[in-house]
Amino acid sequence: NAGLILLKNGVRKYLPATRWAMEKDINDAIAVGNTIWTATNSGVTKITDKEMTLREKADYCFNVTEDKYVRKFGFVTGIHKIENCDINTGEPCITDNDGLWTQVYLGSLAFCYAVTKDEKVLEAARRTLYAMGYLTKVTGKKGFTARAVRFEGDVNFGVFVNEECSEWHPSPDGVSEWLGETSSDEMVGHFFGFSLYYDFCANDEEKEYIREIICDIVDHILENDYKLCDVDGLPTTWANWAPDQLNGNCMWLWEKCINSLEMLTFLDVAYHVSGNKKYRDEFMHLAIDEHYLINAAQHKKDDGHVCHIDDNLGFLTTATILRIEKEPAIRKYLLMGL
Repeated sequence: NAGLILLKNGVRKYLPATRWAMEKDINDAIAVGNTIWTATNSGVTKITDKEMTLREKADYCFNVTEDKYVRKFGFVTGIHKIENCDINTGEPCITDNDGLWTQVYLGSLAFCYAVTKDEKVLEAARRTLYAMGYLTKVTGKKGFTARAVRFEGDVNFGVFVNEECSEWHPSPDGVSEWLGETSSDEMVGHFFGFSLYYDFCANDEEKEYIREIICDIVDHILENDYKLCDVDGLPTTWANWAPDQLNGNCMWLWEKCINSLEMLTFLDVAYHVSGNKKYRDEFMHLAIDEHYLINAAQHKKDDGHVCHIDDNLGFLTTATILRIEKEPAIRKYLLMGL
């Protein structure tokens, strides 16, 4: 046993332990009205439905996130050191994908502000914007962003820095330490969050700030044969969008289509914020000559490789490029990918 299954009118809903019950083995369960009680050897839990509007739900999630999940500079990831399922006992943690997770939050704030014009949402979004900007500049290498940063007082600060095989490095200003071996996940997050803030929240100064970051990243990728190159000059493991590799190396079979979609999205965003025709020309070259559009149309094909990470990256890139791309013929291929 691993939790609780609700069966209602032939529809099943799974509530896994230990999120919904104290432990995996549930001894008994009883439904009373809209409430379910579960009994385990560790204790009793109460599960209840609460009806609320979308705005009420958004406000609830915003308040919980701002109260519990934000760490220094505005990074938003997860909470660790939780005791007895009480989030009040935990603290925000550093992950190897701080850029991706925090950018998802930035994107959600941008959507929220676009609808509500709530100033407290804009204030949180602005703080998060500059946290992400710091992540893109802390490496000291133009266009190459860090996975995460940590500061004095954070867990493991000063540990394994600059040691052989370590991906943690001191920042040029000595204020922090940053994590390298940056992946495609980070790039997807940045182009999702930055582009949404640019469209829905940014003033002229912030638009220039985002424009510089986006173009620096894309220029870095193009200058390094469609790869991210770390401070050691070597490509990182997963940030590869090179046509000869995606189309010609069977080792990239499973990433071929999703990475094609990613690269088209990066170029579309760069053209969107800068108007520089070189990005559109490169987009069309990859889309047609290197058949990246055909690849993108198949990014969810049944190839025997099922991965929730690729689903997440596919959603974030598709949501971004479809918001920006206006050409009907191109959009048809992108929609096929859904």
